[in-house]
Amino acid sequence: MKDIKLEFLISEIKKSQQGNKLLIVTDRNVEKFYIRHIENLFKNSKIETQSIIFEPEEELKSWQNVMKILSILENKNFSKADGIVAFGGGTIGDISGFVASIYMRGIKLYHIPTTLLAMVDSSIGGKTGINTLKGKNQIGSFYSAYFRVLETEFLKTLDEREFRSGMAEVIKYAFLQSTIIKEVEQYFNGNKFLGKNDFNFFKESLDFLKNINLVDILESFNFNEDEICFDDIKFNAPSEEISLNSEAFLFNEINNSTFTIINKCIEVCSIMKRLVVKLDNKDDGIRKILNFGHTIGHSLEKSFDYKITHGEAVAMGMKVETLIGMRMKISSKETFIKLSQILQNFKLGNESFLNLENEEFKNKIINNINSDKKINGQDIDLIIPVKNNKVIIKCIEIKEVKEILMEILN
Repeated sequence: MKDIKLEFLISEIKKSQQGNKLLIVTDRNVEKFYIRHIENLFKNSKIETQSIIFEPEEELKSWQNVMKILSILENKNFSKADGIVAFGGGTIGDISGFVASIYMRGIKLYHIPTTLLAMVDSSIGGKTGINTLKGKNQIGSFYSAYFRVLETEFLKTLDEREFRSGMAEVIKYAFLQSTIIKEVEQYFNGNKFLGKNDFNFFKESLDFLKNINLVDILESFNFNEDEICFDDIKFNAPSEEISLNSEAFLFNEINNSTFTIINKCIEVCSIMKRLVVKLDNKDDGIRKILNFGHTIGHSLEKSFDYKITHGEAVAMGMKVETLIGMRMKISSKETFIKLSQILQNFKLGNESFLNLENEEFKNKIINNINSDKKINGQDIDLIIPVKNNKVIIKCIEIKEVKEILMEILN
């Protein structure tokens, strides 16, 4: 693992840590490839590391596992000056962040995302959570990492299914791009009191996003035809310096023509997510659009007892929520076709795995919507795509959503 350039991580953690202890939270997949490497990097430092390793599954986000992590922190006398490293994908980030937010009312959190999904979405913005019998992420907090590190070398050990799962979130951002640009422009042009750093961040990010179209990139790439050879990937040194306490990231570009699209997707999605979080940190407004595909997606995940990946569920969720928009005469057939074709490019959105002959299963999908966190009384905020790769937040009666969903599933 000599190519993984995490030495800078050690030095930056040493600078930011007042304490001398770190708990590395990871899973079996990451452990077998990387855990010895990162532990060895700390050996010569004055930081003492402990590791806790979970099975790589959504079910790890439980109270039982929260208590396991808390027990280690207490038994090893971790103080408020110590920290937690979330070393893995989205599930590891969610539970690590939650524990970091509640132990001693908050200790430092460092994200090292190892999956595409975590790199483009879940490691940004501070959402943490665990699941309950009622649903996904029912208990959680907003707690941002002190910093996060993107090392795309980790993508070499992703299997195809996990890679495709991450691409579902990338596709989601493609259909949000125009709306994000519009909202950020309005904020930027209407706010005359931005500090220098924020001014430069908004200006440079807008200039960048206006000159790239994520939908066009994804439409031109066919995962079914283009061979992706992970063994051929070569990497450059990190190209950005860490900006502490701002969720900035180090991006280690993949120097391979086949993976140029992945580099660009990570960069574009990360910028979009950071912009949205700057405008709406707590999910009260524009940040809600990041839930496109997630109302139906989370319902599907729970209906399948989390045996499908988050990305697979979100892909189907985006299609179904677009169909709901069509039934309400908000979305167009053209939008649905474009979305479906891009999803198909990455072997996503195939409804053949849905057991729609089973009435009990269909009722599960419909009733699981009751657990959605976007419910407000009898209504729910649904993210509906409209023309020109834009979306709107539509407040709809839950009853109406269920009725339309039943029609679609039938």
